[in-house]
Amino acid sequence: MLVVVCVGLAFIIMRRRRYHTVVKKKLLNKQNPGKRIRMQELAKNFIDHYCVIQTVNTGITQASQGIIVDVTREGIMLEDRTGAIEAINFDWVVSIKEKGARAK
Repeated sequence: MLVVVCVGLAFIIMRRRRYHTVVKKKLLNKQNPGKRIRMQELAKNFIDHYCVIQTVNTGITQASQGIIVDVTREGIMLEDRTGAIEAINFDWVVSIKEKGARAK
């Protein structure tokens, strides 16, 4: 019984630590507009390419796949295989990986 309680508390503490790390990163990104500008310039190189965009949200890494349609000051417009458009905020972008050029 005591072991279960200790494991449960350790899990809660680790989860809160991950959440606080993500919140700190988000605040640092807002305070450092240079990172956003650099990411925007890099993302422009991938317009019309099929890419995987890694984002982080509350300690969980997520991947979005699709063709980068547009890069704006605030984020990336991504078109998936079904034709749906997704907007991704630069504050959460960790990496952009190209999977292949768009067939025209």
